[in-house]
Amino acid sequence: MLSKRVLVIIILLLFAALVTVYPGSPVKGWLSSLVTKDPLSCERNNVLCEEFKQVAPLPSWWDEVDIGIVEISDYDELSAYWQSEKRCCSEQEIKTTNRQFFKAMYLEIIEHTNDPDIVVNAINLMDLTYLDYDYFYPLIMFALEHYPDYRKPLHACANCMTGDVLASILGDLRSYMAQENLQQEYVDLSLAFLDKRGMEMSDYYEARVYLALARSYKDLRQIPMARQVLTSMPERYSQSVKKGSLASTLRSADIMLKEISQPTQQ
Repeated sequence: MLSKRVLVIIILLLFAALVTVYPGSPVKGWLSSLVTKDPLSCERNNVLCEEFKQVAPLPSWWDEVDIGIVEISDYDELSAYWQSEKRCCSEQEIKTTNRQFFKAMYLEIIEHTNDPDIVVNAINLMDLTYLDYDYFYPLIMFALEHYPDYRKPLHACANCMTGDVLASILGDLRSYMAQENLQQEYVDLSLAFLDKRGMEMSDYYEARVYLALARSYKDLRQIPMARQVLTSMPERYSQSVKKGSLASTLRSADIMLKEISQPTQQ
């Protein structure tokens, strides 16, 4: 099945042929406006798109990065594009790939602001390594504030749950909010999401949020609250298969619990 963009290209080529045969056709001016449309411009009255551009300004290296032609119209195409990108091995290769992906996703978000599958997953998959971008915190908040009920499609992931993407974003958010000295705001936000969407998160992603919550309590010097979160985690996941990422997160929680249980941390 032809993608929407391919169909648009075919239609434009047909109009181009018409203009060639009939140079005086009124279609010519209309066609020219389509061909020269700025990819960074929002559709008329698309307030969400304009807000996105405001909270996430273009990086300084934007014009230096070439992404070629990227065609994404749904979740599956976005996932396929992300999986096709090389993510090793030299610093320059990682920098180039991450910047290309960021630019491609930025343009897709502008084009598909009303499609949560594209917006939320595009933001979640952006890798900040060597990105030199200072607006990732408002970018993440844009996703959480406008798409709090987003549910991940499960047809391509048997072990996933519908709340995993937002949980992943929430787990990454803590460090950015800590840089802004917003630990209490993170505590409030994560508790609200865990209360509302906790049952929709895979154990690993939920555990990451609880660990981030405990770290925020520690930053706030609320040691009893941090200890309460950490001591509850082994029991919470007592029936889970403890291997891979979940096992690593629980080990980190155990190490942190021992650290804050020292007399100097009381």
